[in-house]
Amino acid sequence: MASGFSRPRRRGALRHLRPPLARLRPQDTPALTDLDRDGLRWLHAADAGTRDEDLWWSRSAMREYLHGEGVDSELLSRLSPPVQVERRTGIARQGRTVRHAHLYASDYLRLRENVDEEWAFLALCELDPGLSPPPLKPVRLGGEGRLADVRACERQDLLTLPEHPDRFPDGKVLVYLATPAIWRRTSPDGSWRDAWLPPLPDGAHLVAAAVNGPEHVASARPDRTGGVEYAWLRWAVPAGSVYLLRFTGPDPERTARDWAVRAHGRAWGEGDDNPDHTGRRLATAGFGLILTGTWT
Repeated sequence: MASGFSRPRRRGALRHLRPPLARLRPQDTPALTDLDRDGLRWLHAADAGTRDEDLWWSRSAMREYLHGEGVDSELLSRLSPPVQVERRTGIARQGRTVRHAHLYASDYLRLRENVDEEWAFLALCELDPGLSPPPLKPVRLGGEGRLADVRACERQDLLTLPEHPDRFPDGKVLVYLATPAIWRRTSPDGSWRDAWLPPLPDGAHLVAAAVNGPEHVASARPDRTGGVEYAWLRWAVPAGSVYLLRFTGPDPERTARDWAVRAHGRAWGEGDDNPDHTGRRLATAGFGLILTGTWT
């Protein structure tokens, strides 16, 4: 199984074994998003916006990062990514005619193929009372011509996540986005729109955010006739994004720790405090999984 994490959004020409690291710097920008509130400033780097799918961190490096420690350069060597990104261009047809303005390009992920390798995906499922696990049989994975075997694993067999720190001085919590997140907010006209701003916990305000461009996520549900019942395309906040929170109140460190420990390894937005029912449902599919740490 792949054991690695997408590199946090910071400036990084991590192309060599011992790369230099540079801090992101605050910079004003004329662009406006739902993150622009309460004096928030963007963290910027000269190479912001580049796509670094091939840069992965090991579990040990991620733990040091979450604990606010200096990451050992030996732990920053590139891990071989389990997937390859393929961009495909296509058209949409109506009968034998190309539909107007329906030329599109999409990115697809293909597992790295090697006769000496086998890949496994571990999914942590919390079943509602009365539900049974899915049948253990081959299922489609990535297309009709690809099959994967499904079996149940005990909890101790699951991949363990890097631990969160024990203390959060001054109520400071670093939130690392381990999977793409889909958060939604209401616009002035009452409609829901995909957003950059996550649902903040009580007593916390957002100090800074380091994010990249949106990641496109698509899904579809087949009907019983072999067609498509519905399909959607959303803009997700990409994995590797970092949010810096600070809790206030009479005991900010304790409040920060209570939330960080509870939220670590969970999907941000899955709780009942999120008024968006669709957002809570998307969180149950694994969108918005976070790891919590501290920052200085």
